Amino acid sequence: MIRIAACDGKPSFVGELARILDIWADGMCLNMEFRCYESLNDLLTEIELHGHVDLVFLDLCSECGGAEAAGRIRKEDREAELVYVSARRYCRRELFRLHPLDCVSNPLCDSEILELLQRYMDLRKGSKFVFRCRHRIIALAVRQIRYLYHFNRKLYIYCSGNRMFETYMRMEEAERLLSRCETHFFRAHAFYLVNPGFVEQLSCSLLLMNGGDEIPVGRPYGQQLMRYFEAYLKLRKR
Repeated sequence: MIRIAACDGKPSFVGELARILDIWADGMCLNMEFRCYESLNDLLTEIELHGHVDLVFLDLCSECGGAEAAGRIRKEDREAELVYVSARRYCRRELFRLHPLDCVSNPLCDSEILELLQRYMDLRKGSKFVFRCRHRIIALAVRQIRYLYHFNRKLYIYCSGNRMFETYMRMEEAERLLSRCETHFFRAHAFYLVNPGFVEQLSCSLLLMNGGDEIPVGRPYGQQLMRYFEAYLKLRKR
């Protein structure tokens, strides 16, 4: 069961969203529940009484929209994915601090919503690292990320296949998001976060990655890093 909610009181918006969701659920053979809530308090009561809501469409132009409403939803249900709906193409910057899945236009566009729903289903299938890159939202499979490098407010994400993406994100935020995933990442340096599956050689001062990249190991991290791989070797011998 996929539970989807909309926080909006306008029948035209609700009817259009329900139509698109029905097309999607029928085409995917999904068991979906869609409910609309005219007030934010009604939605929060639903979450409190009946638990997790998978996807919430929050109309920023309605009385129950805005940064405060998004924050209250996340406080009650940390795993809910938020989709902002706005007549303007871009939302205010503070709204993105809660890392929504996307911000879509109103009136709704069938292809835009269907593409978003496909992205959401891909996220459910495995661990994804989701970030904004220029005017796009990228959802990377975490297992494809080789390492991350932070410099001058930008996060550079190096992936298998010689791909690289960049986004504005603090290293601490990236580390927190990746800590929820099955793939373990470790700090090798204040500026580097590394997927151990791509490490070929290591010492207390340097990592050699699959592909030839060399990553410096910061002094506070060297011994911890060696202990991690020594434990990994012992586990593999069992």
